[in-house]
Amino acid sequence: MSEFPNSTPPGPPVSPAPPQTSETTGLPENVAAGLAELFPLLGGIVIFILEKKSKLARFHAMQSIYFGAGMFLLSIAVTILSAILAFIPVLGRILGLLLGIAAFFVWIAAFVFWIIAVIKAFQGVEYSMPVIGNAVRQQLAKLGAAPVGTPPPEPPAA
Repeated sequence: MSEFPNSTPPGPPVSPAPPQTSETTGLPENVAAGLAELFPLLGGIVIFILEKKSKLARFHAMQSIYFGAGMFLLSIAVTILSAILAFIPVLGRILGLLLGIAAFFVWIAAFVFWIIAVIKAFQGVEYSMPVIGNAVRQQLAKLGAAPVGTPPPEPPAA
């Protein structure tokens, strides 16, 4: 006799829906999103230009553009600031060292967030990176391509 007399046996496992294939790129949504995140800036630009319908792929492409451009500009700024600090005799060396340490931790954090974004994109999950995620959502809303989790814009107050 069964321990649970009114229990029903479990049904067959439910398989997840297959990823949607894009009409414009021919890639599954998650692959297009993952490729955009895998190659910051350039991959984001290519996917954003080619992909016209997948909100997930366009979100990750725009996020990749923001992330790649931000890291590129940050590296230029750190290089210029380091060069300037190199000309200051004692204080410049100390500040240069502190800048180098701060830059190291920023690069480590950026690397971790990039890895998470790549993994989540290939899983088909809309992952927002800290700082740039909201800016990406606002930009996509302006372009009329708001990502999946974005609420509709509120009408202007009278």
